[in-house]
Amino acid sequence: ATGSKVDHVLKLFDRTWNQLHAGIGKIQTCQGVYEALREVNGIGSFMAAQVVADLKYTAHLDDCADWMDFVAPGPGSQRGLNRIFGYALGNKWNNRDFTTALMVLRRDTATILPTVAELHLQDLQNCLCEFDKYQRVLHGQGKPRSQYYPSTVPLP
Repeated sequence: ATGSKVDHVLKLFDRTWNQLHAGIGKIQTCQGVYEALREVNGIGSFMAAQVVADLKYTAHLDDCADWMDFVAPGPGSQRGLNRIFGYALGNKWNNRDFTTALMVLRRDTATILPTVAELHLQDLQNCLCEFDKYQRVLHGQGKPRSQYYPSTVPLP
């Protein structure tokens, strides 16, 4: 594929906006919007979940019942969850078990870090993905995709 990812996404939404907008306006859950987005040719699980994450902060989804507990498992967050629970890194989670495990993790972690109770599952999932990236580098299982170059300007 040529062109930028942004251009690709904008073309997808331009082609399907009327259909998508009409459908999303009637859907009352994050899960429902996610499933509608997955029906659009070219929108995969990750992108659909990211759109839902953004829509949660708009009038479309800001008061839906599954706002705190919607999540779509991705490969990095599944590996991160496997690391936390001591499972094989390649263990695959179905949506129901993944969601349940994240709810348990949020509840149990909040006993020592109370602010974790305020995280919705998509944020907790992002933490697991970042944790997996850190662990892969720490244990020589991969390299980071981007490099960090500290500023030469001293911090105050």
